[in-house]
Amino acid sequence: MYRIHCPNCNHYNYSASRAGKWLCCYCGKDLANEKVETTTETNKDNKREKLA
Repeated sequence: MYRIHCPNCNHYNYSASRAGKWLCCYCGKDLANEKVETTTETNKDNKREKLA
């Protein structure tokens, strides 16, 4: 998964593909010039707990 932060409305937008046109689904801003992050990059400091 990939995500881009929208500086206009302060929401994150998610996609399964890095390719294609990114438009904020909340405010409609074109996010083509924003940094694309993988969700694993954003979660590497968060430890996931195993469910028993």
